[in-house]
Amino acid sequence: MISVIIPMFNTGENCRRLLVKLFSDKVREIEVICIDDASTDGSYEYIKKSFANEKRLKLLRQKKNSGAASVRNRGLEQAKGDLIVFIDSDDMVKADYLTKLQNAMQDKKIGMAVCGIRQKYLHQGKTVDKFTSSPAKRRPGESLRCYALRTMTKGAQLYSSVNKIYRGDIIRKKQVRFHEELDFAEDTTFVLDYLKACSAKADICFIPEVLYVYNYGTSTSVVSESSLEWKNWERNYQYIKNWADDGSEKLLRKLYRRFKASHAFAVARSVKTREGKQKYLSPLSLRVATIGLKLKELLLRK
Repeated sequence: MISVIIPMFNTGENCRRLLVKLFSDKVREIEVICIDDASTDGSYEYIKKSFANEKRLKLLRQKKNSGAASVRNRGLEQAKGDLIVFIDSDDMVKADYLTKLQNAMQDKKIGMAVCGIRQKYLHQGKTVDKFTSSPAKRRPGESLRCYALRTMTKGAQLYSSVNKIYRGDIIRKKQVRFHEELDFAEDTTFVLDYLKACSAKADICFIPEVLYVYNYGTSTSVVSESSLEWKNWERNYQYIKNWADDGSEKLLRKLYRRFKASHAFAVARSVKTREGKQKYLSPLSLRVATIGLKLKELLLRK
């Protein structure tokens, strides 16, 4: 059985469409745990009424708004599935999303499967497909953590908790949970903690196909100030550094450079004024990052 955990906050209509898509999937056994994080627009009542006769849906409600990490942890306490999936309620998935993720986990050696993402930048009217080619294969004798770190230095497949499927027994046995004290990269720390809990012989399956649609810039999506603060990126880097295997210094240096560039791009693409951006980035770095973003956009158009 697959347990699908969905945090919901003021996204009733989009969540309804998402649930319809999930329940139309041909996967045989599914439980959907939808947890309303104290919505103020009637989303909880709307979903409850819309799926009053759907026995596969478990609808819960938080007494106060607690954030996605807390909500997902509550979902994990409730989940009974052999496999676990997280989906954000303002996103969407393809009709066979669960089936294809489940099929990837038939091989018992696979600890986690990862699929491609269609990232829709709603304000800019752009759509970018990501992770449509598999990263480099794991080298003979390479540890799972070293392979994951090498993958992280080249792409962003492993940073988010969505677009993935996990084994429920590993999460339950090792009590893997989201770090509720973090307001930045709590998804990444969950993925890293999960991989650490996997067997050393476990592997990651990459599905080079877009199955998850991430709506970037909805009224409820979190594009927070925390992504603009370098200290948050540095804290996440230190977490990864402590998590990494011995002998990973070269990969960690590459990751640090990647984080510096990603932080600069995050500041440059934010909606703040130039003066506001210079609170987080030096004028020279901001100019370089802005030019880099324009070059990336030109390459995407080609």
